[in-house]
Parts: sequence; structure tokens; C-alpha cells
Amino acid sequence: MHNTEEKQGYKFTEEFGYIPEDWGVCYIKDVSTIFGRIGFRGYTIEDIVKENEGAISLSPSNIIDGNISYKNCTYISLFKYEESPEIKIYNNDIVLVKTGSTFGKSALIKNLYEKATLNPQLIVFKNLKINNILFSYIMKTKYFMKQIYGTIVGGAIPTLSQEQVYKFNILVPTKLEQEKIAEVLSDIDELIESTKKLIDKKKDLKTATIQKLLTPKENWENRILGDLGVTYTGLSGKTKQDFETGNAYYITFLNIMNNISVNTNTFEKVNIKPTESQCLCKKMIFSLILRLRLPKKSECVLS
Repeated sequence: MHNTEEKQGYKFTEEFGYIPEDWGVCYIKDVSTIFGRIGFRGYTIEDIVKENEGAISLSPSNIIDGNISYKNCTYISLFKYEESPEIKIYNNDIVLVKTGSTFGKSALIKNLYEKATLNPQLIVFKNLKINNILFSYIMKTKYFMKQIYGTIVGGAIPTLSQEQVYKFNILVPTKLEQEKIAEVLSDIDELIESTKKLIDKKKDLKTATIQKLLTPKENWENRILGDLGVTYTGLSGKTKQDFETGNAYYITFLNIMNNISVNTNTFEKVNIKPTESQCLCKKMIFSLILRLRLPKKSECVLS
């Protein structure tokens, strides 16, 4: 039961609770027009052409982490592109996956320098009466996604109709606040993107450094790994009770997968006997880079 007692400067809404008096709640149909590829204007493999011979046909695979990507695009003939002018894609359009296992993914079209259209799995939002950048963020909110999951038709291929999307409601700030919110969120995204690029650059540097360090030198010699030590498989034959009454930390592939160093706080425990010392680890070095820092005054075993 909502407390609908009036708050100065705010009004109560069933969908979002209290919101500023000058904000509003509306349906998608009030702020946008939705277009999708009409069934009889679909295309077959015969309509697919080479990159320089047609237009991009955007698909769910072009939406990665909420952003649009033009890597590995499918191209269709210019005839098919011109056949459906209402779904020609331009910068600042917003697309949404309506069919298939990745339904609900959406992205704002940016940095598009080629002719583009949609494949049958996507719809596009045009004629927006709300800040397009803000709208693209609204479509990623939990409230919006909850409406999608609550509406999607099940079966072998989940499907969301355009008419269903039109009935979704959204929170609409004032025009000035729309621009301010969109600017702040865009700045954060740009910071994230620049950080990702820096990380990728460092990864490339690391790869090059490893390659250089591990290039054979004149005074190096080839050795068989078995001559340098003894390898053991992990523990076996453990029961559920051994993991409930553990006396030693144990390491699994999840602890080291994609990690430069191992977070020992994630270790679990297993019960081991004094005779099971072959898997005891005091220090591990993977290649020349990956080092395992063990908890102080404790021992670990490999699972």
C-alpha cells in the first residue's frame, strides 16, 4: 500500500512513486514511432552481398555491452535496402532486439558512416519527442527491462511485438533536465570507454613484453618439462562431508582463470589427510607472470 500523502514539490504516480511535479509519465507511443522489417520484405541468403556492394543489415550481434558495433557486419543488396525506407538507419536512432534469445538488448546508433537497415529481429525508434540519448539509457533501466520480461511471449523463439512496446511507460523529466542527465551519463560512458582502451593498450604491451622475454636466446637450452619437476593431479575421491568440515584451503580453476594474481579471500576449504601431501602448495608461478599469494600461516592444496 503506497503512502499517497502529498510532498511539497512532488506528485505521486502508481508506476514510479513520488516524482517532481514538472516531470511526467507517458507511454512509448507518446514519444516515439516504432518501425520493423515487414515480413514479406524479409531477405534470404541470395540477398546477402559483399561489403562494398550493399548496405549493413544490423542484427543482435551488432549490439555489444549496450553499444553498437560495426564489426563482422552482414550486408544486403541496395535493392533490399531501398525496399524498406522506413527502417533505414541513421545516427541517433535507437534499436532494440525484439526476437530471439537476446531479446531486450538495445543501443543508440553512433558513428555510422555507411548505409544501414535492420534484420527481422530488430526494431527501431524514430521521431523521438524525448532526448534520444536519455531514451537510450531509459531502455536499459531495470524498470524498462522488467516490462519487457513481463510481456515477452515464450515458446521456442521469444518474441516482443511493436504494439506491446508501445504500451510500455517511462518517466520523462523536463527538457532541460533531460539534457543534463543525458550529458552526465554520456560523460561517464566516455570515461569508461577511454579506460577500456587504456586497458587494451596495456594488454597489448604485456603480450609484446611476454613475447620478447620468452624469445629464445643464444645461451638458452631446451629442456623437457618432466626434467624440471614433478606434476600431480588435484585431489580426488572427496565426499560432500570433506568440503563441509575442511581443514585446508583448496584451489580450483575458477581461482586462477583470467586472473593475474589469485584472490585468496575466495578460497574454500576441504578436509585432507596427512598422507595427501602431494598436492600441497606453498608457492605457485604460472609462466613468468601469474603468482599465487597464499594466506599467512596456512597451506593450500590443488583440487
